[in-house]
Amino acid sequence: MYVPHRVHFLPSSPISNQVTSPSSGGACHGGQPCTVNWVDDGRAPLLSDIGVANIGLYTGQQQLLQTIEPVDVSKTHSFTFTPDTKVGPNSGS
Repeated sequence: MYVPHRVHFLPSSPISNQVTSPSSGGACHGGQPCTVNWVDDGRAPLLSDIGVANIGLYTGQQQLLQTIEPVDVSKTHSFTFTPDTKVGPNSGS
């Protein structure tokens, strides 16, 4: 199953703009590990000021499909999760 849903820290989160992979248009596949990487671009808020972020797999319409364990973005710059194969068809976005 192909799952090109977006991974967001939170809808409209400033961290979303600092995600480096998967890149825009990239995809993760249901049932297979997907690694998300990000960098601190030096603009406020700094990752060191944010700390723990709630993460989820969302559709392009911001519908939560899968909750992912929170990540302390001040201490790590990546995480790996496995998209649930039951989250539905491609998001189309």
